[in-house]
Amino acid sequence: MALALPEFVQLVRKFCRDFPKANELRGVAESTDTEIAMCVMLALDDYNMTPPPIRQVSLETHPSTHLLLLGTLTQLFLSAGILQMRNQLSYSDGGVAVNVWDKGPMYVGNATMFANLYEQKKIALKRSINISNGFGIVQSAEFNLYNFTAFFGGDYVTTSSSGTLLGGGLAIPGPYPNYQGNVLIPVVVKASSAVTQFTVADWKASSTTPDIWEFIFVHNLGVAVPEVLILDSNNNDVTSSLNTQYVSNNHVIIRVTSIANIFNGSIQAFVR
Repeated sequence: MALALPEFVQLVRKFCRDFPKANELRGVAESTDTEIAMCVMLALDDYNMTPPPIRQVSLETHPSTHLLLLGTLTQLFLSAGILQMRNQLSYSDGGVAVNVWDKGPMYVGNATMFANLYEQKKIALKRSINISNGFGIVQSAEFNLYNFTAFFGGDYVTTSSSGTLLGGGLAIPGPYPNYQGNVLIPVVVKASSAVTQFTVADWKASSTTPDIWEFIFVHNLGVAVPEVLILDSNNNDVTSSLNTQYVSNNHVIIRVTSIANIFNGSIQAFVR
């Protein structure tokens, strides 16, 4: 959302049709710009304080104009309803009954309606963002196999059961070979593999350890401790030179001790 506060206040006013000419009984706007702005800030604070605790947003970075509008309307009708109920007066004279400021229940009803819509959309959106930030996109095994084959070549991939080459060709050495002395022992990587490429923009400062930068690779191999291969942008194996902090059945964390050491490359988790 790219609206500044004055623009968003006018959007709320237009949605409510809160203009002097439209308010025929009173002839004035019901809410001032300051009162609407206060309700915008309350709705924004409510979004940021609602679990799950994801990245804090401002008015300009809020992910949904419609959601913030619903939150603002909730606060606006609650505030106006309080004023209506405080000034409510009923009197009668000579058989004529007059009710003044009697719209409190209607305003609270509107606030409840907008609040229900707002809460449902807010929770759904925040959960979606939280899942996306925490786990990325979990691809199928077939998708990972396709990307692994495309990156390393079909000759590097065999089925995990029969050993038949999926990509055709010869069983040439895989990207993670073994050596006996000076003799290369061919190792063909199984189909249980996941691979991704990363750039320097994908590294993040550690939230727990100062001066540490890390890259988190989420995979879906489902094995306790897969093997890991890390290549730089020139396809050099840099696995042993990196501090691989954590390897699990669904992600790998690699870390460096300075922002100067981050690099472009690729990371592969696999099972032989």
